[in-house]
Amino acid sequence: PFGYSGMATAGMGDVLTGIICSLMAQGFAPITAAYTAVVWHALAAEHSNKGNCLLASDVIQQLAHEIL
Repeated sequence: PFGYSGMATAGMGDVLTGIICSLMAQGFAPITAAYTAVVWHALAAEHSNKGNCLLASDVIQQLAHEIL
């Protein structure tokens, strides 16, 4: 159970799709890419500490910290 209502903003689906596609381009199976991307995407959003003012760019900036 990751994520929260603050993620319902413009561009969030685009960010998630980008993560999924980048993982598939690296050879991940589609289902594995989707599961992995959803977790990384949600954790990056939760850890961005932006509350309900979350932007898609905040998730992108936080994403590197979730992967490493």
